[in-house]
Amino acid sequence: MRYSDIYSYDIELYGFIKQKYGTGEDAWKLFYESYIDPDCYPSEQGKKIINNIKCSFDSLLSISRIHYYEGFGESFIETFKTYRKNPVFSFPSEKGGINTSRALYLEDRIDHTLLDIKNYCEGEKSVLYKAYTKKKTSEWIAYFNSDFEKIVNWLGINGVFVNDKYEVLDLEKEEDIPLKALNQEYSKIRDKNYIGAWGDASAYYKNVKNKLDIMNSRTQI
Repeated sequence: MRYSDIYSYDIELYGFIKQKYGTGEDAWKLFYESYIDPDCYPSEQGKKIINNIKCSFDSLLSISRIHYYEGFGESFIETFKTYRKNPVFSFPSEKGGINTSRALYLEDRIDHTLLDIKNYCEGEKSVLYKAYTKKKTSEWIAYFNSDFEKIVNWLGINGVFVNDKYEVLDLEKEEDIPLKALNQEYSKIRDKNYIGAWGDASAYYKNVKNKLDIMNSRTQI
């Protein structure tokens, strides 16, 4: 099974549930229970592997996040079709690694995660230090000689999530303004709801979608 197979299955699942049960919260719960995350599956070219380290995809917008902002009607499935068609980020598959740790400690914000990786590579204080010292993740970083620019180029996010000076862009701002520092409170798990942490009328959510539009114009599975 490939990423595209699971992606198509989820779209068909939505159509079946909508036809039989509608688009209310009960229908959403049925979808959520039967949904399969395509990020766990390889693309048509296989799993993203570097230096024998398998990496998992991360498309940034989970179905729970989409549901939180857009409900479970046509807007939900159109957003899923558009923004989950192509996987974007890839980080080493490892328990306690970057993907899981950023959800716990950095409110699942990819801009804050990128700045934290940059800080670590440059020998600065980092929130996800323990994740970076995990075996696979540390080998992944070492492969790039702890060079943030090389990591950005491998991810293919230059000019989108970072500017031409490899400064991480603040996704709370519509303009491409560099993110200068992380919240000092990120030294511990934030006491916020995982989904609600982006805000009720989130500029961040909108700006992530804008950046993914650019990535989708570049990326094909």
